[in-house]
Amino acid sequence: RIWCCYEMAITLESAAEDKLYDVVTTLVDGRVVAFSQGVTPEDEAQGLLPEWSYRGGGVAVKAEREKNFPLELLARSLRTKLQDGQATVEIDRTRILNAIAGRPAEELELAPLGESERYEELN
Repeated sequence: RIWCCYEMAITLESAAEDKLYDVVTTLVDGRVVAFSQGVTPEDEAQGLLPEWSYRGGGVAVKAEREKNFPLELLARSLRTKLQDGQATVEIDRTRILNAIAGRPAEELELAPLGESERYEELN
């Protein structure tokens, strides 16, 4: 969905250098699993428990948490191209792609660029 791509683009553009990126999904059985960039505060806290401290602490908790994440979904998320995003209303897609590409307001309704340096930076 192009709106999701737009929200991620805005977030990544305004992100501090230390902002982390996580991917979360729900498995078929209803469990929620997260793949995180870095060890989370929860991983660190659980890693202090005796049953985890000798296994690697927070890093081991992170590995255990992520082991059920569908790797194909993660790979697919990394291959996603925002310019392939879809919208229910085509003018939304056009305006969003042109805004991401950095076109001025008077050009937001022109046909979107097929390729853009900004697209590649965000992809």
